[in-house]
Amino acid sequence: MVYEHFRKADPDRATALNQTIDEGFACYFTYIFFNRTMEKHEAVENMTKENWNWYIKNEKTFLQN
Repeated sequence: MVYEHFRKADPDRATALNQTIDEGFACYFTYIFFNRTMEKHEAVENMTKENWNWYIKNEKTFLQN
């Protein structure tokens, strides 16, 4: 909400990269807002701990491709 005005003005707001960054920022903010008292996977909507662990384990694989 802090940067909503600027986000709407961004001509690239509909790109997949922009939406991914936006969602990532929202999840990170949620985690920080709750003073890091929740599990990281809980800050991501509908993310199970098993899925979180899979993504963390395999993220470098996707970055290399």
